[in-house]
Amino acid sequence: MEKEAGGSPPLSMPINVKQELTVPNHSIISRRGFGSSGRSISLLANHFKVSVNAKDAVFYQYSVSITSEDNRAVEGKGIGRKIIDKLYQTYSSELAGKRIAYDGEKSLYTVGPLLQNRLEFTVVLEGSFAKCEVGSPGNGGSPAASSKRSKRSFQSKTFKVEISYAAKIPLKSIALAFKGVESEHNNQDALRVLDIILRQQAANRGCLLVRQSFFLDDPKNFTDVGGGVTGVRGFHSSFRTTQGGLSLNMDVSTTMILTPGPVIDFLKANQNVQEPRYIDWVKAKRMLKNLRVRHELRKMEFKIIGLSEKPCNQQYFVHLFLCNVIQKLYLQCKEHHWLKNLDKAFDRMRTVTDALINYHYDDDSVLSACGVSIEKQLMQLKVGNSEDCFPRNGRWNFNNKTLWKSTSIERWAVVNFSARCDTSQISRDLINCGRRKGIQIGRPYTLIEEDPQSRRGPWKKKCLSDFGIVTQCISPFKINDQYLTNVLLKINSKLGGINSLLAIEDSRHIPLIKDTPTIILGMDVSHGSPGRSDIPSVAAVMLIFVKI
Repeated sequence: MEKEAGGSPPLSMPINVKQELTVPNHSIISRRGFGSSGRSISLLANHFKVSVNAKDAVFYQYSVSITSEDNRAVEGKGIGRKIIDKLYQTYSSELAGKRIAYDGEKSLYTVGPLLQNRLEFTVVLEGSFAKCEVGSPGNGGSPAASSKRSKRSFQSKTFKVEISYAAKIPLKSIALAFKGVESEHNNQDALRVLDIILRQQAANRGCLLVRQSFFLDDPKNFTDVGGGVTGVRGFHSSFRTTQGGLSLNMDVSTTMILTPGPVIDFLKANQNVQEPRYIDWVKAKRMLKNLRVRHELRKMEFKIIGLSEKPCNQQYFVHLFLCNVIQKLYLQCKEHHWLKNLDKAFDRMRTVTDALINYHYDDDSVLSACGVSIEKQLMQLKVGNSEDCFPRNGRWNFNNKTLWKSTSIERWAVVNFSARCDTSQISRDLINCGRRKGIQIGRPYTLIEEDPQSRRGPWKKKCLSDFGIVTQCISPFKINDQYLTNVLLKINSKLGGINSLLAIEDSRHIPLIKDTPTIILGMDVSHGSPGRSDIPSVAAVMLIFVKI
């Protein structure tokens, strides 16, 4: 165990620590039994069980290239979705009537193949704007009385769309992963396609998309948080794999947007002033840079690149007083107090279940072609002694409960990097708390008082890299049972224990794991999004020893 503090790293291990370390002889510790005290309660998880009937379905991935009339690539997600929607409306017969799932960028997916591996389409996209016709004196001399708006189409835009075959992604790769059967296809690719289908459905409903979180443009979901910023409630939705099968994970989500409306009203609210003459235009210039606005008379969108200091008679310009702010994510308020004041547990549960019903995922044509059906009830979670529990105030509380599979700690040490900490008392409290959770912890092998100027980095590197010793850092301001429980949950997981399982996972659906002690190696590479060559790829490897 170690205690976090600041300071400069030492050049070597402290001289008062014995360097000779013996390699322990590890053996599997059998559980002595289950607790019998307490009462059995039910706990719900924000997962919905998913069934896949058409397990032989195959997703076909196609690369999408969209260019304008002047052969310039079209990369905007919004315009891309409009073009693909228009393409489907116009050429559905050439697509063999297959419904498509489009990620908004470079990839398109179908259930089964298209008629050809390479297709080219010409898509004509029309737009419109409102033209204001001002009346003449013959109409009473009042422009307001005779002004009207007439909607007419302007010059249509033509786009060239090329669709070419890229890969096959069989849906059965998910089922094979559950059975422990090796497959040439990564089941994560199939999960990614299913998530893209969810995103497309939300986009068709006009939702604001933030990765796998969806925010519907509904005033009842908006909360004014001040400063020209509006808080928006939505929900997160994505498919996940568990030991018991496929599930749909849903949760309440929140984000911030700039409050739509006149730009001047936004600046007044942002700077907390009552009149435009009090606006600090130096601050306003920074705030408005790269902001997209809509001119109310011309009905066109513009991007603000700066505020000019030239007089009006020396330039062409868009009058700021006639522009409205377009809905945009405001990422500088992530830690706003409004985000901490979330709904209560039962409100969140109702929001999630209502979203599942209202979005009619089972009726989606692409999901239906895959035979995907989703149950409407939340899944249950199991803790130690097969207890089922309901959450309280939106939290899964492990107080007075044992862990599903606890570990035993015989030899451990405490390193204190802060003179303010009573390591002896923390050790006793941790041992007592662990005993109540089913974790048998012996007395610490040694207590080391390190120089407060030292840093824990070299210690952690030496323990993990050189000796393979598991470490856990704590930096508490207040030690209580809840804090120690959270620390023990991390320790138990690092040592191979299992804190809890979904109820469906307890059914032992995976044959190899339920019968034989198994080591699972997980490897993955995370890449930057398309077009972001400045973001490095990160590889990660982990292993889990499972003996249920």
